[in-house]
Amino acid sequence: MRVRMLRVNVDHESPGLRRLIEALTGDALRDLLRNLRHHSEMQRRIAAGHLDAQQVNGAYLQHARSEGGDFRRDVTAATVRYYRRLSELSLRYSERFYEHVLADAAEAGEPGDDRATEPRGIPLELHGPPRREVVGHFTVENTENIQTSTRFRIGNCVGPDGVPFTPPLTIQPSELTLPPGEQATVTLRLALLPSLFEPGFVYRCAVTAEGRADLALDLALWADEEPTSPPSDPTAASHEERNNTSPVVPHQWLTRCPDCGRAFERTQPSARLYPHKSPDDQPCPQREGVAERG
Repeated sequence: MRVRMLRVNVDHESPGLRRLIEALTGDALRDLLRNLRHHSEMQRRIAAGHLDAQQVNGAYLQHARSEGGDFRRDVTAATVRYYRRLSELSLRYSERFYEHVLADAAEAGEPGDDRATEPRGIPLELHGPPRREVVGHFTVENTENIQTSTRFRIGNCVGPDGVPFTPPLTIQPSELTLPPGEQATVTLRLALLPSLFEPGFVYRCAVTAEGRADLALDLALWADEEPTSPPSDPTAASHEERNNTSPVVPHQWLTRCPDCGRAFERTQPSARLYPHKSPDDQPCPQREGVAERG
């Protein structure tokens, strides 16, 4: 029955595969006939009195005890390899199907899929020392054959506490009208107010452009962390500092950057480093520092 099933399955396969299955079937039949001959010869010798049936049974039990463990392990390993190979073939078969279908859908565009009309986020970073105004620029070009008008809208930021707020960000000009082929530079100004921007925390803000479905900004805003400074001369303190009687929480810990050597004050031990600059005013990529006592 197995032979018939295999033959039915490969009627329309390649001649090479058919020959391989026929060879496998022939080997299996030859092994079966060999075992039948051995068994018939053993039964003939038992009947002729040349072999004792009890001794044959004992020899078989001894053989099963000594060789059975290895046989079972080999059968298990072969079975595992067989099913693993089947699993790999099934996965490859289904992956090719999904790749083909999804690739066709991506080229044709799926009905109701809004991703094609979503504005692309152009990354732009604005950062600097706290309490300062930072400025950034980008260029808008009209690549259409008609005049286009654009109005920029500023989204919300979300702080470490999860509360959204409108950043103190201005866009100049806030509206643009460009003839075909013309371009204009747009300026962004951000006030890094300490009441809104915690030093080192990166705030995300989206700026969309009405009238330009293909244009949007993905802003990363943050105030740079200030390095620790040596104690100042108490006699040089300002009048405001001398009259400030508010309690001050001491910074008992420092987080030192192993790359640039800068250290940042912490009220509790932490090895995390926020975006910062090295002493030569270059961005430092290191984000894992060393916690030290201040």
